[in-house]
Amino acid sequence: MADILLPANFGLDILQCRVHGNVTLLLADDVTMAASSVILSLNSPVLRNLFAETGATTLDFRACSGAAVQCFVRALYYGSIGLDTVLFREINKMAHHYEVGWLVKRCHGYFNTLIADMDTQDYDNVFYVVEEARFQSDTMGDSLVVERVVKRIKSSGAAGFVEKYLVDYTELERVVKRIKSSGAAGFVEK
Repeated sequence: MADILLPANFGLDILQCRVHGNVTLLLADDVTMAASSVILSLNSPVLRNLFAETGATTLDFRACSGAAVQCFVRALYYGSIGLDTVLFREINKMAHHYEVGWLVKRCHGYFNTLIADMDTQDYDNVFYVVEEARFQSDTMGDSLVVERVVKRIKSSGAAGFVEKYLVDYTELERVVKRIKSSGAAGFVEK
């Protein structure tokens, strides 16, 4: 099969169209969204296989915020996205899960920019970047992302905070694992 070249925003005008929206996306708060399996498939081999193999007509996105899913789907229709720290984690997760190659690269570049531009004197900024790096390392297998963050912080002279944070976090993880493995009464995992 030959590759078909389409403009990046092919189909944007038919997003939510009743005629072309042959897939129903289930969003949080009992909201639904119509989308085209063709356009979703053009961006994602995972979705392409899902539609081809199972004939799925409904996709459950209720684990993500509605705003993040809408942004993700619009990106698949438009071929570009404006990322921000509010929706980044969920969009990055969906990009990886559905193997949307161009969006994975965009998320990677965005996060590298956050690392490079990090204000190491701003606790909230450092905390966000460190937590996001930890999340990416734990859930997406990007073991180098924490190293990049630590290297950036060390180069700014604010290494003490991060080293203490990481040591405390590692110790906390060990304690939680011990509690879980011991079957301690009253321990509830959320």
